[in-house]
Amino acid sequence: MKEITVTEPAFVTRFSCSGSACRDHCCKGWKITLDKTTVKKYLASKDTTIRTIAQDHIILLKKNNSHWGEIKLPSALEIAPIWMRTVCAGCKKRWSKGIKSYLFLFPAAHHTYKNEVRNSLSLACPEVTSRILNDPDAMALGEKIIIQQTFNTAPLFPPQQKLLNLFCLSLINHANSSTEAALYALIKFVMYAQKFAKIDDAALVNWNKCMPRYLSNCRQACWRRS
Repeated sequence: MKEITVTEPAFVTRFSCSGSACRDHCCKGWKITLDKTTVKKYLASKDTTIRTIAQDHIILLKKNNSHWGEIKLPSALEIAPIWMRTVCAGCKKRWSKGIKSYLFLFPAAHHTYKNEVRNSLSLACPEVTSRILNDPDAMALGEKIIIQQTFNTAPLFPPQQKLLNLFCLSLINHANSSTEAALYALIKFVMYAQKFAKIDDAALVNWNKCMPRYLSNCRQACWRRS
């Protein structure tokens, strides 16, 4: 049996999807048109859930074969919870193994390595971004060990990349709960780090030399804010 370290920051652990109350959910503002074949397929589906959704939410327009119907959303700005539940249930049955599967994973992001899994969330989700910006402990890392029969079929997490993560976390910790100071220091550091073609020993030496400067900038930003 092999030990796998699962690492995730606090904003992942505490995340809770706001559902249809989301300011930018995936269907907001969409005008979803359906062709004749698709409309007939949904209306005659053998699956009761899909057929019921189609009957309740497809408007028959019959403009042409490519624009035979449209999806009727409860509002141009917000999807009602019942719509979210029924449509997701229907999509899950139709595309459980297809490209639409990302709908049921977003905003989760998992980075898998040989003996480690790093859990994260996509910043494309406004709820995730809000938590990172407003929770002073959002980046606090938590770890747990899980046991599985074999190691993951992936390379080891590069130690240089781990050091880069630690550099960034150090800057965040020195920001003293100031979002603006942390972002400022991170942006300055990342811009500097991008000047190096790869993360090697030479790059790490240079980063160590410049780190006091970025920490000082971070502290000054905190003082100005206070």
